[in-house]
Amino acid sequence: MFENILFLEKDQQLRKTVFEILQNNGYNVICTERIKPACEIIRESNADLVIADIRGERQSGFEILRCLNEMHPPIPSILIVRKHYDETVLRAIRLGVFDLLVEPLRQDDLLQTIKRAEYLFYATRLKSGFPNLVKNMTINLEFSSKDFQLDEIQKVFQDTLLDYSKFSPDDFLTIWLGVEEALLNALEHGNLELKSSWKDELLGGVEFSKFEEVRKERLADPFFGERKIKMEIEMKNGQLQITIEDEGPGFENRGPGLDASHDVYGRGLSIIDNIMDSMEFNEKGNRIVMRKAFGWNKK
Repeated sequence: MFENILFLEKDQQLRKTVFEILQNNGYNVICTERIKPACEIIRESNADLVIADIRGERQSGFEILRCLNEMHPPIPSILIVRKHYDETVLRAIRLGVFDLLVEPLRQDDLLQTIKRAEYLFYATRLKSGFPNLVKNMTINLEFSSKDFQLDEIQKVFQDTLLDYSKFSPDDFLTIWLGVEEALLNALEHGNLELKSSWKDELLGGVEFSKFEEVRKERLADPFFGERKIKMEIEMKNGQLQITIEDEGPGFENRGPGLDASHDVYGRGLSIIDNIMDSMEFNEKGNRIVMRKAFGWNKK
């Protein structure tokens, strides 16, 4: 468990809210504005996780990431962004951000993301000697929408890649962001049939959007909640292949490129496209296949 979490945020109310959430869940948290250079604040806080809101402050966000990467060992970071995809997100991925959260901030997402970061950075594992013996490996997962647990899926995926391939933790971190996008797309835009435009329709003030309200309702509705997501992880001949399929209506394949799927799957596909060597959809549009070469078992 992280001992010290630093939250850098200008908004006083948001600092208070996040402080209470983390403190109530057993974390020691420091919430502050950036009244000093980021590196100076991070060193003084003795943080082992940094959460920063970079809405409208892109360069300062990149400064934080560069600072964290220069520390030994590097300190993981979670950034809060205004949009799910833009050049800021891609640049943050290249600089090694652990994950990104989109406003409005959800308590469950925040806590689950922290737990996933803890597992990646603190999990103790005995490295298997099998990579030189096993020539291929396939793992199949299946779960319903209502049982979707991103942290549990990450554990299986992470342990598989780090134990049985030559991917480094940094490689895993980048690849996982692409897989996470595909999983969330399968859940929210596939099985639950949620529209991205609903995120801009606020209900009950600024804390709840139509997207969040309908998401909660549909997870509790057996028609949507019992729909399945299938995930296959295959490692063979130096290539990782991840297939994710949902039981939603899919989208009409209107031609090559990402534009055909933007209406349903959102801009997150551009993140996947930048991370993976290739990706393709079935004709219905409810199954994505992503591939990444890694030179498994190469001397």
